[in-house]
Amino acid sequence: MPLIYFEVYCANCGEGLCKLTTVDERSGIKLVIKPCPECLKDAEIDGFDKGFFKGCEVTREQAEE
Repeated sequence: MPLIYFEVYCANCGEGLCKLTTVDERSGIKLVIKPCPECLKDAEIDGFDKGFFKGCEVTREQAEE
């Protein structure tokens, strides 16, 4: 099998993901790439904030009734 060299970067922030990438050559070439930790943390925070504010909105509407 020929050697193929490539680099993996986060599409969102551009951070190199080489240490988060594994290659399995047993069944053809299979790449497993973990998400960028910083972008994943930012997405979790954004999701929490959206859910929190949505819950506050519902509570406020119920209190106004």
